Amino acid sequence: MEENTPLEPIQTPDHFLELPEQGIKHLETAAKWAKFLSIVGFISAILMLISGFFVKVAFSMMPDSETFLKYPFMKQLPFFYFLCSIFYFIPSFFLNRFSNKAPKAIRKQDSAYLVGAFGGLKNFFMISGILVILGLAIFIVMLIVISVLGVGMMHSIDTNQML
Repeated sequence: MEENTPLEPIQTPDHFLELPEQGIKHLETAAKWAKFLSIVGFISAILMLISGFFVKVAFSMMPDSETFLKYPFMKQLPFFYFLCSIFYFIPSFFLNRFSNKAPKAIRKQDSAYLVGAFGGLKNFFMISGILVILGLAIFIVMLIVISVLGVGMMHSIDTNQML
């Protein structure tokens, strides 16, 4: 008799996963919270986009001689707002997909909707994980850059005091 390993799919046509009543209640609750969080994410993305637009308009009204506009990264601030709004929107989109399809799957007792719901949830966690990794990488790079610049500044201060 052949045993199935965890990597092999079970090939029997009558095999299915049964979801008990408590599991259905958990799925309904998760879908409601996912809907709330996705709406908050959409609103945050829209507010971030509007803020970026207002920053762009405010910067265009200021003369280039303003102190903070002399730095090149300050002129890129509206682009940063736009980028952040995309980073808010994409996970919210996948979370919203889960929150819409999970109740339909329960109501219609349709496994295709359930698979779609879990696909949205998988994409949400995958994108969120990628964004966390990206954020940690940027944090580490910034920490290194600031440390190197700080050591360089301390070295120049020590050199100037010795003269």
